[in-house]
Amino acid sequence: EGRRKSVILLSQKLIRSKAQFDDIEHDRRGRYNELLQIQDRISDAERVLADLKTNEATVMEGLRREETSLRQVITDLDRKREQLSFEVSETQKSLQREIEATEKERKDRQTILDDISSTQTNFRMRKVDDIDREIEEKRVELKKLRETEEELRRQIEGKKQAMQAEVNSKYESRIVLAMT
Repeated sequence: EGRRKSVILLSQKLIRSKAQFDDIEHDRRGRYNELLQIQDRISDAERVLADLKTNEATVMEGLRREETSLRQVITDLDRKREQLSFEVSETQKSLQREIEATEKERKDRQTILDDISSTQTNFRMRKVDDIDREIEEKRVELKKLRETEEELRRQIEGKKQAMQAEVNSKYESRIVLAMT
């Protein structure tokens, strides 16, 4: 019976050991599967990392090309800015010359208009003066004509009276002759 107990105990120990072994084996297989999964993940990560490095290199090359392109664009824009600045400066100078020429033309026109206005005013004044002079001359002529008319009336009146006196004298002398 002692042996039997011993065999039972050993069997129980063996069962327990077998169970422990199975647990350990199960645990080992689980860990092995985890290790495989980790290795797969590491492989995936290495592929992703390689892809990222490739992408990084591609992106960096693209960025370098873009930087070169942008530098060229900036250089072109600087040249265009300088050219436009020069053109603006030349246009401003040209406009200033045109403004000055236009201002000179305006002043010349104003001088001509002032001369015309002055000439017209002088002409009108001369005309008015000439007309006033003519009126005064006509008044003087009219006065002279009136004086001449008055003188002629007096002379005519004098002659009338002389003729009347002569006629009267002749008439009287005829009357006197007739009476005698």
